Amino acid sequence: MTKAIKKLSELIALTVICSLLFSCASSSRKAEAKPLAVLGVGADMYFYVPVKENKPLVENLMSIMAGMDENDASLLASRIDSLYISIGKDVPESVKVYAEGSFPSIGQKMALKEKNGWEKNSYTPKDSSEKIEYYSSVSGFNVAFPTTKILIASQDIFPMLDNYTYPHAELPECESWFDGQEHDDKAMLFYVVEPASFMRKMVGSIAEKWCDNVYGEIKKDGKTSSYYATLYLELSNPKTQKSLEGLIKALTGIEVSSVGDNVLKIQDLKLSEQDVMNVLR
Repeated sequence: MTKAIKKLSELIALTVICSLLFSCASSSRKAEAKPLAVLGVGADMYFYVPVKENKPLVENLMSIMAGMDENDASLLASRIDSLYISIGKDVPESVKVYAEGSFPSIGQKMALKEKNGWEKNSYTPKDSSEKIEYYSSVSGFNVAFPTTKILIASQDIFPMLDNYTYPHAELPECESWFDGQEHDDKAMLFYVVEPASFMRKMVGSIAEKWCDNVYGEIKKDGKTSSYYATLYLELSNPKTQKSLEGLIKALTGIEVSSVGDNVLKIQDLKLSEQDVMNVLR
């Protein structure tokens, strides 16, 4: 994942820098595709980050994980409004990114030159007659800007472009969590289909074997540098609900409550910025 994010962040940094040097009107066309539909089904984890409300975290992620200069990381974060990420469960390095923001075309053309290691190609999505330009790096990473407000990136970008143009693209099961209810607009949202590794990072090995899905939100504490997470644990076997609730409380001291017949809720789980970055890595 780190290599993919590094290549992506370097690309956007170049695009942003070039865009800031030259003024360019943004396209008024709005994408009708849903971000989660573009990411597609079958991923292990899905994340949504409202960048403006979490700008320092995004800057640090790009600086530490991708080795970006702090100024470039700040420019990158300033150009992205919303960031959606999925991580494939079959290939650990498979990261798909859908970003909404401002990516003027003149910046794209100046940054994505052959001398910078990029090759321009075009692809005609399934059930479409409209070609979409995309750029391939020498490392095999691909990026496309269907409009000046949308960035799509992945090692395997064709399925994402198919989903972008197809109005009936299948939505992952986590759609109901991301878009089906009210959320704090400053919170990062996550949904984990294979939760074992995720749960180890969050609360240790407890509960990792009893959960089918884990979802929730992470919010910045307005008074400190800490974050607070709310987790919902969807249990494989509802009969374990009471015993697991007591076990987590006893071994970790974390407050747990039952929500419905097969869901446990962990609220106000305190995290450091490093904890959050470890989750996203």
